[in-house]
Amino acid sequence: MAWDKLFASTIEQSELQGTTQGTTQGAFEGTTQGTTQGALESTTQGTTQGALEGTIQRTFEGTTQGEMFEKPMEALALEPEFRRDVPGCPEALVTGEPFDKADKMDFKQGDNPFSASGNCGLVSIANTLSRGGFQVSENDVTGYAISSGQCVFDPHGPASENGGTDAVMRKNILAHFGVPSRIVSPENGGNPEQIADAIDEGKGVLIGVNAGILWNNPNYVDTYLGLPASNHCISVTGAVRDANTGELKGFYIADSGRGLPEDANRYLTLEEFNDVYTNVVGSEANITTKPILEG
Repeated sequence: MAWDKLFASTIEQSELQGTTQGTTQGAFEGTTQGTTQGALESTTQGTTQGALEGTIQRTFEGTTQGEMFEKPMEALALEPEFRRDVPGCPEALVTGEPFDKADKMDFKQGDNPFSASGNCGLVSIANTLSRGGFQVSENDVTGYAISSGQCVFDPHGPASENGGTDAVMRKNILAHFGVPSRIVSPENGGNPEQIADAIDEGKGVLIGVNAGILWNNPNYVDTYLGLPASNHCISVTGAVRDANTGELKGFYIADSGRGLPEDANRYLTLEEFNDVYTNVVGSEANITTKPILEG
């Protein structure tokens, strides 16, 4: 549904009801979580190649893709939610159901048996699929990505460098799970308004961002020719518009990089979103071609 029709329909419904509720370009994106790198690596590096393969085999053995990742048949509501608790927007309309889905979002990457903690893109895929009702976890996506060569992986290397992906890999992985997507950039099909339109339509969205700017941590501000570069991946879970004007105000995201519970449903103003995504070198978005949420 186009936003203007969706906006008008929601305003009309609200009036009738009379109630409200008060990295360098092309580089792989993957960052470590809040646990110190040394402790994380000492915990995970002991996995041998044989054990890794056995774990992957056990994950998928005897279970078909359709059985493991079958989407429930019931439709999911797409009506915008009227809220008064969005920072900087006293009366907001929120699409994408970020609040309803927050408890399903994985906010801590690297929690897998594969010695892969740089798997932000893989966790973002799992989060995107979970938003659509797929029964899929970080282990499922990471295991498949490793076994199919769709992520960076060296069983003898540091955990923080394992699991990294680019947009093409993420597209291939989404397709494996039955969800086709397209790759866009802020300059070509993926500007904030277009990202918001995709969320309004119930589609899944993953974006490459600069982790240092996102976390306000200079240790993660990778640059390219002096400009902030994409080095991390997150899932966009909600779009926020002013309930009175329809103006785009910001986005809700799910971020697994810091391991913080509040990052399962974090709000970015439009300015913050531009700082971490739109104005970042090499940032790209994966947008599913069909809705994952249904109205």
